[in-house]
Amino acid sequence: ATFREISFKAVTLDGVESNSVNIEVDGETATIHALGDGEFRLCCTCSNGGDVAEVMSELEFDVTGLGEATLNPYKMVNGINYADCTSEAKLSFQGGVYITDEKRTRFLFENVDFGEYGSDEIHVPIFSFEDELPIEIWLGDSEDGGTCLVKDKYQAKSWYNHYQENVYKLPERIKGVQKISIVVYPSIKLSLQGFYCTALSKAYGKVYAIENNTISGDMFTVGEKTITDIGNNVTLEFEHMDFGEDGPDRITICGHSPIPVNTIHVRFFGDDGTEINHMAEFPQSDGYQELTFPITDFKCSGKVNFIFMPGSKFDFDWFQFQKRD
Repeated sequence: ATFREISFKAVTLDGVESNSVNIEVDGETATIHALGDGEFRLCCTCSNGGDVAEVMSELEFDVTGLGEATLNPYKMVNGINYADCTSEAKLSFQGGVYITDEKRTRFLFENVDFGEYGSDEIHVPIFSFEDELPIEIWLGDSEDGGTCLVKDKYQAKSWYNHYQENVYKLPERIKGVQKISIVVYPSIKLSLQGFYCTALSKAYGKVYAIENNTISGDMFTVGEKTITDIGNNVTLEFEHMDFGEDGPDRITICGHSPIPVNTIHVRFFGDDGTEINHMAEFPQSDGYQELTFPITDFKCSGKVNFIFMPGSKFDFDWFQFQKRD
């Protein structure tokens, strides 16, 4: 190649991006890091000053012994990556998968890693000759003990050989490594491109006390979503909080104080070594209440600790940081 602007990409034998490898590029050199088992081709291309690749070379690889790699739902999970399908399914365009059976069909995707905070919104692009068809989204296997999250309709004016997505709100955030089922009820040919989820910010989302990374101290009771009877010297730690360059200017805490006042230290430990502390004085109330307190200088990435001093007695539901307007 005359020009030295070289691109690297790992694709499966079906031609879609491989999830079993990560590529680290340094100029004209690529280092590949295997993440899980699978066959793939490392493609190296150069456009030679044009708009499309003029020079292409590829090497074939086969990774074994690491176990199955997870799927990343925050970019397109291609339909062809399904683990099981109740109908005959074949590779379609743009990594999708098509079926011609005129019956209820379940696509099962396994090892989908939603991360520790998760997502509550899913995008499903479909090409169909129908303008409307029933659709279901399940957590787990819809054929084997799964939970139905969405029972709705896919609606889009049919556009030949074009995927059009519908977005569905889930009743709760899906976290961790999960199975996802997409169930459709076509009466004619249908192609599913796959799905992807909306990436949510843990730093600025509603975080429940029970979602702490660690908890320590003399006295506390862990419930389903709340932590109650928080007493002397209890610390709740929340990791992977990325506030960005500007940071928040306030925090809302939902809790209940059965005593006149609870003093809560909200402490930020930055990855760069910074340490910022704020105090929130939470007054007594009959039940849970939401109170907002000012926050400054929580910037970039780090962890947040909620520290309860001696004499505390507090029931903690959730908290949420808010950005500056």
